[in-house]
Amino acid sequence: AGAAAPLVERTAARQLPPLPGSVARGCRIGLSAHQGRRIPVHLPDDLLRRHLLLVAKTRRGKSSLLLRIAEHLMRAPPRGDPEVVASLRRAADAARRLGALTTAAQLLERALAEPPTQDVADAVDFERGRALRDAGDDRGGPVLARVAQQAPDASLRVAAARHLAMRLALDGQAADAIPVLRAVIETLPDSH
Repeated sequence: AGAAAPLVERTAARQLPPLPGSVARGCRIGLSAHQGRRIPVHLPDDLLRRHLLLVAKTRRGKSSLLLRIAEHLMRAPPRGDPEVVASLRRAADAARRLGALTTAAQLLERALAEPPTQDVADAVDFERGRALRDAGDDRGGPVLARVAQQAPDASLRVAAARHLAMRLALDGQAADAIPVLRAVIETLPDSH
């Protein structure tokens, strides 16, 4: 194994279990088993408010870890923490990519309760409306319509209107999609 990585020396260091006090609070991620002892391992809450980089091979649990962290954050009381909002949005995106649209919507509802800063609130609402609508939940339509009509960011208004119109058309309501698109087009400056 050492020959595959030149200048890297492998040592036969002993493995020690984590100190129970250092892993006792926060988001539970599993158990450390060592010499017949099982110690619950948690990620401290202050660590969860930092940027995370998860690196592992495919199918090693990165998305599952993100969802576990998000579930922990969902149970925590809202504090207006932008990092919590960002973590919940990342987990919602992972859930959406896995097809768990209802879970994605729940994560985004919790992100809105945090609440997010004003500059990302409409984006979070758009993501929530999209997840709800894609899950077949009719509550997503009014959310997307509100973002399409009221978001200050023109590109977000267009994205919301486009998604809502597409879902309406796919649901056999193409006639209802046209006014949604027309209303947003009328709000755009000539450069769009």
